Amino acid sequence: MRATTIISASLKKLLDLTETGRGIVISAPLPARRGAGNLKRYPTAHAHDVCEMKIVLRGRMLCRFQNQSLKVRAGGILIIPANTLHADTGPQDLKPGTLWLNLWFVRGAFGLCLSDGREIATVFLTDEQHARLSALLGMAPADLCAHVFALVHGQAQPLRSKAAQGFLSSLFALLAQTIITTAVSPRKTEELIARAVTFMRIMYYKPRLRIDDIAQAVDRSPSYLSHIFKREKQISVWQALAGIRLNQAYRLLRQGRHSVKEAAYQTGWASPFYFSLRFKQKFGYSPSSLSGRDIALPPPKNQAAFGMNAGRDFRRGNAKRRQTAYAT
Repeated sequence: MRATTIISASLKKLLDLTETGRGIVISAPLPARRGAGNLKRYPTAHAHDVCEMKIVLRGRMLCRFQNQSLKVRAGGILIIPANTLHADTGPQDLKPGTLWLNLWFVRGAFGLCLSDGREIATVFLTDEQHARLSALLGMAPADLCAHVFALVHGQAQPLRSKAAQGFLSSLFALLAQTIITTAVSPRKTEELIARAVTFMRIMYYKPRLRIDDIAQAVDRSPSYLSHIFKREKQISVWQALAGIRLNQAYRLLRQGRHSVKEAAYQTGWASPFYFSLRFKQKFGYSPSSLSGRDIALPPPKNQAAFGMNAGRDFRRGNAKRRQTAYAT
């Protein structure tokens, strides 16, 4: 309950700010362009397929995008729309003592993380909480984020800015009430796996993402998390993560704005060569067939929820190749 208490207190502070409008600045980056631009030297540059919100509670942070950098000070709210390439926040981007709240509007899920450069507390809404929050808001949280972005994009008029603050005030109030009044510890195995997958969908771009990090996010031990993945999904946690990374890379390459190397690094692969092998094994064609080309391709041959069959299919392919080699 410590994580929910800490984050709920942060949301109540945000509620006070948005209701009074004191010091609140809502900003958003300019539209993206082709390629990585100024982010080529940042190995953890990435783009989510969902909306993200960064809220600075104390201090100041610098957020880097393809063709601009935005400073977000205390009381500032930065809305990052889906498919917007940006660098991960590092120590060089933070004023000492900076504290911020990250909100991820994943489809069908919702995650919050309080951080000062290290993770302090993380909370994921249960399916019940997400449904309740959506009903109270009158729309899914992800739709609300997109609506607020539309209001503040570019030079927002005072009336639009006030409307955006009103939407966010409702979100923070209902969110604080939701996470503090409903049990947040996952009771069902399916829900625990869903939360772990949600965390991987958010953090997949980190090449050094460990099973310990995933287990900590869902408040379970690494051994227990590995056990239930094997028992329920017949795959390992790493195979699930590989599938998510491959699906995200497929989405980036289909946009035609990224090279194979950029797609590999942006989705957490340390080696573009190894990424290409895994990609071809999963989808049936090389990533270079997709990158920047408007051609008709067959649908991926191995599609499953969260791409969880990626690692297993790769092993099967290796086994077939070994059998062929032995036969010859």
